[in-house]
Amino acid sequence: MEAPSDPELEISKPNLQNLAYVISTSGSTGKPKIVAIPQIAISSALSAQVVGYKLDESSRVAQFASYVFDSSILEIFGTLLAGGCVCVPSEEERMSDFAGFVQRMDVNLLDVTPSLMRTLSPADVPSVKVLSLGGEALNQSDVDTWAPHTYLINTYGPSEASVNAAISHRLLPDSDASNVGFGVGCKLWVVDPANHNLLAPIGAVGELLIDGPILASGYFEDDAETSRAFVSDVAWQQEEIFRGNDKHCGAAPRLYKTGDLVRYNVDGSLNFLGRRDAQIKVRGYRIERQEVEHQIRSIPGIEHVAVFDGKEGFCKGKLVAVVSMRRSDDSSGTKDRENDASELWQLYEPEKIAATARFEQSIRRQLASPLPTYMIPDLLLITKRLPLLVSYKVDLKTIERAVYDMDKATFRRVTDPGFKGDSNTKPGTELEERLRQIWEKVLEVDEANIDLDESFFALGGDSVTAMKVTHRCRESGLHMMTHDLLAGRTIRGLATRILNRSMNLHPPDINSGGGTEISPHVFGLLSVAAQDVDSVVPATPFQNQVYYASRMHPGKPYFATYLAEITTDDSNSYVDVNKFSRAWQSVVDRHPIMRTLFMVNPSDGTLYQIALREARAQIETRQVEDGTEVAKRLWADHHAFSQELTTDPTSIRPRLAHQITISRARSGAIFLSLSLSHLLTDTVALEHMFSDLDAFYKGASPNKPSVAFADYAKWFETHAVTANNKIWQEQFLRGAQSCHLLQPRNRPLVDNLQPIHEVSLPFSISSSQQQAISDFCRAAQVTVPNLFLFCWGLLLKRYTQQNSVCFGQLVAGRDAPVTDLEDVVGPVLNVLPVHVDLSPSSAPLLELMQQFQKTNSEAMVNQPCSLKSIEKLMGCSTDRGLFNTIVNIRKVHYQEKDLEPQPTKKSLQFRLVEKHDASEYDFVLQVDEKGGSTSGALTFWNHQFEFNEVKGLLDAYLVILETVLRSLDATASGVFSKLEKCHR
Repeated sequence: MEAPSDPELEISKPNLQNLAYVISTSGSTGKPKIVAIPQIAISSALSAQVVGYKLDESSRVAQFASYVFDSSILEIFGTLLAGGCVCVPSEEERMSDFAGFVQRMDVNLLDVTPSLMRTLSPADVPSVKVLSLGGEALNQSDVDTWAPHTYLINTYGPSEASVNAAISHRLLPDSDASNVGFGVGCKLWVVDPANHNLLAPIGAVGELLIDGPILASGYFEDDAETSRAFVSDVAWQQEEIFRGNDKHCGAAPRLYKTGDLVRYNVDGSLNFLGRRDAQIKVRGYRIERQEVEHQIRSIPGIEHVAVFDGKEGFCKGKLVAVVSMRRSDDSSGTKDRENDASELWQLYEPEKIAATARFEQSIRRQLASPLPTYMIPDLLLITKRLPLLVSYKVDLKTIERAVYDMDKATFRRVTDPGFKGDSNTKPGTELEERLRQIWEKVLEVDEANIDLDESFFALGGDSVTAMKVTHRCRESGLHMMTHDLLAGRTIRGLATRILNRSMNLHPPDINSGGGTEISPHVFGLLSVAAQDVDSVVPATPFQNQVYYASRMHPGKPYFATYLAEITTDDSNSYVDVNKFSRAWQSVVDRHPIMRTLFMVNPSDGTLYQIALREARAQIETRQVEDGTEVAKRLWADHHAFSQELTTDPTSIRPRLAHQITISRARSGAIFLSLSLSHLLTDTVALEHMFSDLDAFYKGASPNKPSVAFADYAKWFETHAVTANNKIWQEQFLRGAQSCHLLQPRNRPLVDNLQPIHEVSLPFSISSSQQQAISDFCRAAQVTVPNLFLFCWGLLLKRYTQQNSVCFGQLVAGRDAPVTDLEDVVGPVLNVLPVHVDLSPSSAPLLELMQQFQKTNSEAMVNQPCSLKSIEKLMGCSTDRGLFNTIVNIRKVHYQEKDLEPQPTKKSLQFRLVEKHDASEYDFVLQVDEKGGSTSGALTFWNHQFEFNEVKGLLDAYLVILETVLRSLDATASGVFSKLEKCHR
């Protein structure tokens, strides 16, 4: 029999592209979108997924999911497709007696969230044979609980991929909880998160792309969002090797960008790591929130976890984790209490806080290995239970609000186990309140949240902000040094140190107009009249070191020489040599240190600096062929200048310790050769000099009056110097012994013209290492300079085999209590001893480092002092001293190639061609911090040490630094073991 031909009775032909259903995304990653799933997608998906779920006619599946979730599609239609039975609970059974429902209906397959199953135990649902967990990340305790009792599988799938895109093989008790298995009904690709045209290598973290017939047709009536999420014409997809004819996975014209981060394993399975857009930014570093959550969940005893970046209140700018402890009590009837935020912090009540603190420390220890230090939460809060949504997922918004709404007393209780409840946010002394206001401005923390006994580091401070605090304190009339803050740590501690300093310090009278008395015949030795002298003061300890080192080793030129090409801001004109010479003379006239002669008083052996009222600058002009000739003559000039200053240790010639040579090339190019002793300048002084030089060249005058270096030098005339020297010897260098790195070769000079110079081995810190350093210091609560110093101590221990090592640190003294010291031109420097005790080798380096910082910060406060005098007290030999290595950590404010800072438009530009800047020590480790980058160099004398030997030292130092950054639990012996492996 044929069907009638009436067109009204004709049945339309099936079209697999017709819509099967639409479903809304959860909106957890943004605004909810309406996903359109065609018939071909869901039919392809279900036919593949029933296999992964072990669905057949014997399956009895609980239809637990709400109809707004696409997992209900699989529960219903997947079960029916396999010939199984769909078991539908009532609303009361779903919410209040789900375990009883499973038992009564003999349910043997569940497809639910891990959060739901954490409310149950295997004994509650003995009939369940197949358990599929999805919708959120599993933790290791989920696997431990259910793998021995069920066929446990982990599933993954966005709504855009028709319920599931990946299903794991059976998970065993030792299986990785983050493994979501293999693609089902589709192909899975891992690409570079920043560029989907690049495939990620196996083992690398990348974004997951889905390719196959299970994909949605797009977002309902949202072409723009569809185009963004579903991409085509991917570069690698066009290559023949990636085209396949799998019966389930025929090549699709589009791929769905999931936004999820995964990692391919060698067996082809995937580990789910979290959302790409779930990254949070804390302390300038992007952190995978779900990676942190995954690692915390893997710790036994943890039930739920919520990780977020604090945006309000006491936790602003901190990485926060709130975890609930896995409980064994009956969970029934607890839902209301779980959502009561007021009960979150019960475990911090006085009788429970000790056990809670121990559990927190246990968690932190277990996180130290799998997570880098910057991903370990700043605040780790423990609670009995966390609020959950109806889907049994963690209610992150409620948790965040509960943390933000904490009062100060509660916050102190949950972050400081030793807190007894006495609030120190109440008004302090007048000085403490002034300090609290300064901290508020510098740290950008509400004054009401700054406790008098709270650590500066805990509030987000570091060495840079410590210097800002010092500057503001000085502006407000408080005499302190940066090390006072680093040692005092709290407002109360800093206030105590400021008070002690004000009582003990007797500042020199810099307005007296007088000076040190020198007998008239001394001026005769200098060939100057007493009336031509502006001031006479003893040299500073740093100047003493430079002066005597130059005379003990006259072949070594201990001063800086710069060769630079000078241009003007007018490209059509050259530098006016005469005008430049007059400008340089004006610089000499402006700054007394540039008119200073040095001599030893025969009567008492004291080195004095004598500033003349007038002095003619030593300026030489030359005609040269080109810049190459200038460079060739630089060393000869460098050597001759050194010889003239230092050849006769008993003779002081009436000449200045600086000179310039201006060379004009045939092309018209102008070159400047500048030589000046370390007796005269430091980096900041050089900046001021070149700024003044530019102003004078333009015919202008500097904005501020000159500040005499003698004002700073008089600081060392106070009675405190002798007392401080004794404190260094008896307290901070107690038990210290001479520490010399490597033995110099005995290679005498052939003649005085033999070129001796220092060789610099440069190094740079990569951006990832830079971030690791920053994050390590935050986590360990140590400053970046102390990290570099401590690692240098480790190097010395390794090569000297001494448990107690010493070296020098070149420190800037511009936070000394001298008015307008930041504007002084002169060497505002000192070399201070650094003592690092590294015994025993088995002790955790973190403990040793924190103790070192505490001791070093306390020691640095004892200024002014004299290293030369300290070494004499300790019985060190004059020629060798206490150590032969120093570390110089600088905050650089300009590019060295520019020779001087140029924040504003300058008339003169200086392009550095060559530089020699020798040290009085055998080895100098220089570390330059500029903006967000760090670089440096290890410098040594070429005639004393082999190049390869010193290169090995630098390599070892960088390995030590990298090893320390990798683990807070490292020991000295562990670091040296790593070092030995690297050198094999």
